[in-house]
Amino acid sequence: MNTRQPSFKEKVRMLLNNITFVCLDKPMHIDVMYDKKYTRNTPVHGIKEGRVYLQAYYYAKCTDTKEEKFFSGGKHYLSEYMTDDEIVKRAFVVFRDAVTHEVMEGFKFNNIKVFNPHVNYLELMKISNKEIKREQL
Repeated sequence: MNTRQPSFKEKVRMLLNNITFVCLDKPMHIDVMYDKKYTRNTPVHGIKEGRVYLQAYYYAKCTDTKEEKFFSGGKHYLSEYMTDDEIVKRAFVVFRDAVTHEVMEGFKFNNIKVFNPHVNYLELMKISNKEIKREQL
């Protein structure tokens, strides 16, 4: 009789198998993976594993080229101490962040992405003191 407990990644995968997400008729998928940089041999399974993370994947039109292509969202690392509830809610955050990223890229004023998520934070810091206040209008 095999009594092997599922790995943390397998447990997360089982939870993710119950989640579907569609936004504006575009299905988005989520995957659970091991980080390739911080690997360790697991005592239980004897295989190399890294930190576990979630990442969203989806096809969408590029806001610059208008070409339909495959995109991936940012990595969201998980703790092996997380409860099922925390994992499911983190999956929601993964999808929400990917959608927010696309909204920021798609919102334009005079055809310029005013909330471009790809602008370097050091460049943003240079103009962060240029606040506008109602009484100045």
